[in-house]
Amino acid sequence: MKHSRQPGSAVSCVGPAAGLRRPARFAGRPAGFSLIELLVVITIILILMAMLFPVASSLKERLRRFMCMSNQRQIAIGMMLFVADNQFYPGSYGAENGVVSCIWAPRIRKYAPDNGIFYCPSRDPGYKWQLLYGSGSGYALTNSEWDYYPGEKTLATCAGILFSYGWNDWGSHNCEVNQQHRSGYGLGGDIRCGVNVNELPVASVISPVNMIAIGDALCDPGYWNFNMDPDNPTEYPGKPHNFGANIVFADGHVEWFLQAALVRANNASWEYVARRWNNDHQP
Repeated sequence: MKHSRQPGSAVSCVGPAAGLRRPARFAGRPAGFSLIELLVVITIILILMAMLFPVASSLKERLRRFMCMSNQRQIAIGMMLFVADNQFYPGSYGAENGVVSCIWAPRIRKYAPDNGIFYCPSRDPGYKWQLLYGSGSGYALTNSEWDYYPGEKTLATCAGILFSYGWNDWGSHNCEVNQQHRSGYGLGGDIRCGVNVNELPVASVISPVNMIAIGDALCDPGYWNFNMDPDNPTEYPGKPHNFGANIVFADGHVEWFLQAALVRANNASWEYVARRWNNDHQP
């Protein structure tokens, strides 16, 4: 490259650098991506989204499952406090004001922070415990034997009320009374109504660490929405968490199980599983 300098003037460049031109192959081409390049990028993004979406959904469900377990641990604490005060389990259903209603939930709620812990976040909001007040049939008496609030609408048997959790009422012997303590084989069925059994004494549970107490319910409107029964498909434990349920045991700990591992149908381990449903720890 040659430089020419005139007195009092700046250095000027003479040669190829002085006349830079855009290469001919770029002439007339607008800046940016071509249509094909954009389609390739969009396709790659869609593939990545398709790969990541199941992972994100699984993580969200795992979070909901842990939140449900946290709620159930608080319910378990309430249950154990109730048992410590009364020396029997709350039972499943009872009759008051002409209506047979769920009683285990309000009896445990007395020892719990609020109604919110009786809701599984994997369920629709309609499964939350709704507080309604009034008078007459279906509403609690002023001094409710079952610890409902005065004038509160009770959780009735087959009224289509949605609820997240169920109680092990009869164990694996549906509506069969254990004559030894005039209760069922679960943690208490229909207390002083229907089959007319008593609350289950705490000493009657042979192995609390192996005794199923409460769990995610099937939540099938129109049936016994607050109970669990391993031998009745309409009252099976639910499967809102990856085809399984969180289960509270009588000693207060919580575990997750596949629904198929908790019910009788097609269960090769049923004799072992049945023991976990029964207070005498027998199949």
